[in-house]
Amino acid sequence: MSKRVKGDVELDIAHETLQVVAADRTDASTSRIHREMVFFGYFIGLVAGVLLFGFWLTIPVFLVIFLRLHERENWRFVLALTGAAWLIVYSIFDRLLSIILHQGFITEYFIEPLFPD
Repeated sequence: MSKRVKGDVELDIAHETLQVVAADRTDASTSRIHREMVFFGYFIGLVAGVLLFGFWLTIPVFLVIFLRLHERENWRFVLALTGAAWLIVYSIFDRLLSIILHQGFITEYFIEPLFPD
């Protein structure tokens, strides 16, 4: 129940209810920070993967890791989406636009000795 006192509304709320609401706000902000840190980690991992291993290896590996571990999708969906994404990137950038994507700093040293020009 509520009472009207000098223009202010006074609500009868149990002290325990206020503590639960305050605890929920703290958990929500902690959860939000945790989610942002996780996505920031994925972003840094993607950039580092592209720099070290190039686009052709990083895109499928990143998609498999993200879809399987973070989104918890089944393997059939993960492999189908990864294959489709790789095929689209290959078709557009390599075949249609003839753009040479970054090969990666590490893979460059392994590919050159195996496949000399």
